[in-house]
Amino acid sequence: MASSYREQRKAENELKVREIQKELPPIVGDFMRSILTNSDLTRLGYIQDLRTFFYFLTRELPDFADVSPAEVTVEQLGNLKLREMEMYKEYLHLYKKPVYGRKSKEAVEEEGAEEDDDKRKTDGLTKNDESGMARKLCSLRAFFKYLYMHELIEQNVTEKLKVPPAPKKEIIYLNKEEIARVLHIVQTGEGMSERQKKYQESMRVRDVAILFLLLGTGIRASELVGMDIESINFEKNSFFVDRKGNKEMTLSFNSNVANALKEYMQMRQQIIPCKGHEHALFLSTQKKRLTVRALQNLVQKYAKAAVPDKQHLSPHKMRSSFGTALYEKSGDIDLVAEVLGHTNVNTTKKHYIHENEKRREEAAGMVDWTE
Repeated sequence: MASSYREQRKAENELKVREIQKELPPIVGDFMRSILTNSDLTRLGYIQDLRTFFYFLTRELPDFADVSPAEVTVEQLGNLKLREMEMYKEYLHLYKKPVYGRKSKEAVEEEGAEEDDDKRKTDGLTKNDESGMARKLCSLRAFFKYLYMHELIEQNVTEKLKVPPAPKKEIIYLNKEEIARVLHIVQTGEGMSERQKKYQESMRVRDVAILFLLLGTGIRASELVGMDIESINFEKNSFFVDRKGNKEMTLSFNSNVANALKEYMQMRQQIIPCKGHEHALFLSTQKKRLTVRALQNLVQKYAKAAVPDKQHLSPHKMRSSFGTALYEKSGDIDLVAEVLGHTNVNTTKKHYIHENEKRREEAAGMVDWTE
């Protein structure tokens, strides 16, 4: 069932947290235990960000040259100055991804040197935009706040570190004509390469169902891949979804989505999935539950062929398109928030409800000083 998928992902994320903890000082484990009530994804994000910081210390700062990330002491952390924190902030703009794992510093440096000899000089490089930097610096602040509150360090130098504000990005969504084009491409394969078309023909029924479901309900990518066969109720044209915060919800879909799902279900019932994936609704070509990454690639492939002028289209942009269209039709912000699964209506206003291009165009003619 959907809940079993959620629990499986939660367990996998917790195991990832534990593995990363082995690479870092024991005090990081203490900090992670202090945020056990946070979601598994939040905890995983925290420890991944802290791993980046500790690898920065041991690879970039002379005072840490002779220790591994796991050997960094609380005393050393307490001696860090604002200058070194600002160096880390600069480092986050662009850095070579470390060879993670419980290896000696010599092994890490050796493997890193081998990577430097690679002809593809950009391989292994990590770039952070303002939002990525802000997240990593906020994780660091939370860790140092923990150290300071537990009187393990005398001052919290990260309080003086300026965190860049998250940039305001224009919401990218598809209009009615663009959505029709995406659905046409996924059904016909028009405009795709011969290799893409061959794959499209074999997976057309599944992909049509996926695109109709995304665009017709606004569910998240993680919610879609987590759906089980038993999630669908064709008698009521509804489905069960497991949302963020362990919240369960039943959503409805229209006849177009129903027809696409029914056609796919006939195909799905003929497939014998791999062990452990028997309940999964959407399967990959390997007959395993579809992953979020695979879903992202699928959406981008069809969207790129349909609307090449709009870059980096993703399942979340399909969600934005649904939310925007629903608001324009209903004018009910609370309804949009409820369907999208937002606990705070301000989140809906901020991320999904915006003035469309037509309104901005109309604004140009509203004021005429010559009249």
